[in-house]
Amino acid sequence: MLSAMTVADKMGIKEGTRAIFINAPAAARAAIDPPRLGVAADLAGSFDYIHLFATTQAELDESFPKLTAHLAPAGMLWVSWPKGRKLGTDLVLPKVIEIGYRHGLVESTCLSVDATWSALKFTHPKAGKTYHNTYGKLPEATPSSPRPEGPGPGPSRSGRRGGGRPSTRRPRGGRPG
Repeated sequence: MLSAMTVADKMGIKEGTRAIFINAPAAARAAIDPPRLGVAADLAGSFDYIHLFATTQAELDESFPKLTAHLAPAGMLWVSWPKGRKLGTDLVLPKVIEIGYRHGLVESTCLSVDATWSALKFTHPKAGKTYHNTYGKLPEATPSSPRPEGPGPGPSRSGRRGGGRPSTRRPRGGRPG
């Protein structure tokens, strides 16, 4: 019999990962049910998994640069916010995406942590890939931090372009070559 995937499984959290939870309510952390992690008490060094729980745009915008600076090159920054404007939040998915892109990260996976919290995964942009997203735009490249160029991803399941995996579908009427 197959067991149901935990939230941690869906998030891709692996045992032994260097991690930090910021402002995580006990109930939400229990719902994630992470494996044994190397959880830090302070934001120092590089992390493979950072999980921020935020309730306001100002809090998220202020936290993003600090967290991005500590995100390992292949790391993931998960941002959680209250669903359906619960807890007096002013955060909604498009605004979370916009803030993430503004600070140089790209989104991929969105999921439900529990009845109160949604979560969105951000990562560093991949080299050689151009990102197009209706809600956010990556900062312009500078000589010290060039942005990769290349073919953009296909539409995601939500119909937005950006984030997610490139499309492997053939154009209509096309035949394999």
